[in-house]
Amino acid sequence: MDNDVDYTIPFYEGHKKTVDLVTGWLVCVEGETKGKDYHLGYGYSRIGRGNHMDVCIPEDHSITRDNHCSIVCDPKKNLFYLMPTSGNIVYLNSQLVLSATLLKQGDLIQIGNSLFEFIPYVTPQKGWNDYE
Repeated sequence: MDNDVDYTIPFYEGHKKTVDLVTGWLVCVEGETKGKDYHLGYGYSRIGRGNHMDVCIPEDHSITRDNHCSIVCDPKKNLFYLMPTSGNIVYLNSQLVLSATLLKQGDLIQIGNSLFEFIPYVTPQKGWNDYE
């Protein structure tokens, strides 16, 4: 009898730990998760109800499951932008957002029935590269 097994075994290198540097936060100030904070990272932080979202808010059923909107942190300039997704309603300081919009500290973002305050950690004057 041949002991060779005729199937592929995946090569596993173990869990690769990557550091997800916090760049800022959303703090829920109104809604089902009032008082809870959500970390933002470099690049896209996709917001939705699904567990696979970077910012997962399952308690607010008026937020879409997949990418209701995103907050993008530009790693070169440490600037943040709110980016709506086609077909979803997002407000910034009570104004409808239709395209990428620059965020500043203290901005209020309404997503579904929840209201969040935006708090940056990195700024154009200070970023993670300052600590290398």
